[in-house]
Amino acid sequence: MTAEEFVEVIKLQTSDAAVRSTLASLKEPPGRVPKNRQLGLSRWFKGLSEADQRMVGEALREAAEAAVFGFFAVLDGARVFEYEEEKGDLELFHVRGAERTLLNPKTGPELHDIYNGLCQSQRRHTK
Repeated sequence: MTAEEFVEVIKLQTSDAAVRSTLASLKEPPGRVPKNRQLGLSRWFKGLSEADQRMVGEALREAAEAAVFGFFAVLDGARVFEYEEEKGDLELFHVRGAERTLLNPKTGPELHDIYNGLCQSQRRHTK
């Protein structure tokens, strides 16, 4: 698995999935007896115009993408998560059998940059 493949899968399974499932819950709260909070959010969302509903979707996408971008930046060492003078490094490996691939090496493309590029590319294709 390459870093690019990893980032693409993570995007699909995290930020994209979070936006899809949140919008689906806003449209139709899940479960036989949805919680009052979910019902209230659904009533509010359904009361919005279609344009405003699309804007809520865009805001959800921005928030989800910012969270995943930040996590990748932490993995890359580009965002501080330790406050001691001497900081450690995080290493993320994909292991399959005897094959072991470092996904966030110190040199080469960083996960957060790959993710940001993927998000930017998808935005250009959906406009």
